Amino acid sequence: MQRYLRYVGVVGHPRVQNMRVRFTGRIRSGAAAAWMPLVAEQYSLFDRPTRLFFMQARRSLLPVEALHAYVDDQASMRVKVVSLVPMVDARGPAFTSAETVTLFNDMGVMAPATLIDPAIRWEPIDSAQCRASFTAAGHTVTATLLFDNEGRLADFFSDDRPSLDSNGTTFTRHRWSTPLSGYRAFGPFRLASHGETRYGGAQDGYVYGEFAIESIEYDVGAPD
Repeated sequence: MQRYLRYVGVVGHPRVQNMRVRFTGRIRSGAAAAWMPLVAEQYSLFDRPTRLFFMQARRSLLPVEALHAYVDDQASMRVKVVSLVPMVDARGPAFTSAETVTLFNDMGVMAPATLIDPAIRWEPIDSAQCRASFTAAGHTVTATLLFDNEGRLADFFSDDRPSLDSNGTTFTRHRWSTPLSGYRAFGPFRLASHGETRYGGAQDGYVYGEFAIESIEYDVGAPD
């Protein structure tokens, strides 16, 4: 972890308070589902864990909008077609726990300076991996971080983020991971510019999301 923080360049910079991120990519609802192109914008606040992720995609030529909101210790996800027809309305303690993993992943990938936090407890595994437990909103989740030979974060995986079933209320337990690549400069930091979201292992899993970071702004005003 120390090598990673030095590599990305956070040493000597003030702690990040918030960030605004813009993405492009594609996403699908399952291993056999069609891919949907997407654009997304995210606003995150770190002193009071907050994550607002708004995505626009297209499904069979119809516009799909999704809002993930992690606010005031509760997470929710609402998905609509043509801005009107509800597809998913997920919320509750189980969903908040799962989204706490996403929040922690965002910190590691896009705001590494926030990893120096008493809410995180670190445990070494070997020279390439460490395990961490992160507590927010009354939920404690665990993840393993894998680093390459240059000290870059190459993957992040957790068993605490199950997939949400199509009914929007129940979950199926899988390993969740985010392989990373394409490190480049974003302002003063060197971060991964490409990531995948994946459920399952190398043999039985599938990628359900591919994301490219177009821009990151730190310590900006609140979203409109």
